Amino acid sequence: GSSDNVDIDRWIWSFAPGETIDSLEGMISEWVPSTAGVFVINLTVIDTADNSDTATITVTVLDTESPEVALLEDRTVDQGSQVQLDGAGSTDNVGIDMYVWKFAYDDTEMQLDGELQTFTFHIPGEYTIQLIVTDVAENHATGTFILTIRDTIDPVPVSLKNMVTGKGEKVTLDGTGSTDNVGIVKWTWTFKEDGKVVTLDGMQVKYTFEEAGEYEVSLTVEDADGNTAVETFTVTVEGGYLLWIVLAVVLVVMALAVVVWMRRK
Repeated sequence: GSSDNVDIDRWIWSFAPGETIDSLEGMISEWVPSTAGVFVINLTVIDTADNSDTATITVTVLDTESPEVALLEDRTVDQGSQVQLDGAGSTDNVGIDMYVWKFAYDDTEMQLDGELQTFTFHIPGEYTIQLIVTDVAENHATGTFILTIRDTIDPVPVSLKNMVTGKGEKVTLDGTGSTDNVGIVKWTWTFKEDGKVVTLDGMQVKYTFEEAGEYEVSLTVEDADGNTAVETFTVTVEGGYLLWIVLAVVLVVMALAVVVWMRRK
């Protein structure tokens, strides 16, 4: 659309500093912006006598490039630890405008805003932490990592009272009342009998002691993270001699009764 009284010889497009191309020539030229921003472009037309004139246009190049999220590595920490959430490694061709951290905690959807945040996790478990970064043109990108909160609280075994049983009688060892902040996964009963260590597994177990005596029985409860606690009690196993004593007493009493009865006759 440029004109001249004789003829236009050259069309020169010049770009403001900051663009990779300094100038282009031709009545129609193509330009691919390398960055977003506002660019002032001059068109200078020159005729065969070197007469010239210049017009200016402003071109606004919109940002369509998404940011890149910082490398987020999986982590494991103890419960009660203050965890630092750091998105400083995120980048963008123009500039990041917002950092948003999202995760579910105690049945609540949490959102923390900012490049650097901290949060204290008191509840053990595995958390998916999401970081969303957004630039000024509202292009966004998302990164995630797994945060494992390790359980550090020991379980509490049930309080077990000392027991008395008879030789050859089956007894029940019951750890039902044991508790843990997350959950017990293993109950182990141990004691020595006849010089050998006996190990029984289970919340409730049955056992028959074949020898009289006193047995120190230990219950070890363990949760999923390997925290343990021990409760110890005594099982007293009485021998069969008590039965013979009782029978002997009964026989003596019966014999005396017979003697008395015969004397009265």
